[in-house]
Amino acid sequence: MNKLTGSIPPELSHATQIHELDLSSNSLVGVIPKDFGRLTSLVELKLDCNQLWGPIPSEFGSLTDIEYLDLSTNKFNESIPAFLATCLTYTT
Repeated sequence: MNKLTGSIPPELSHATQIHELDLSSNSLVGVIPKDFGRLTSLVELKLDCNQLWGPIPSEFGSLTDIEYLDLSTNKFNESIPAFLATCLTYTT
């Protein structure tokens, strides 16, 4: 927990070489920036336990290296987009 508040800064999308981003358990509100689709080196993205809402950006389909994505415990009110199934690697 970082005690972050407000919206997710779109400027984070300029950090294109990061592999892990953990913004979980904060007080972040609003939508996920579409520019997060630029974070193509991401392997792990944790946005759980915030107050995020709106659609999951279709640009997430560009995150082809992602192995772990946690969007739980937010206020999303739409279905999980089908494109997420094509970009996620399933492990057992």
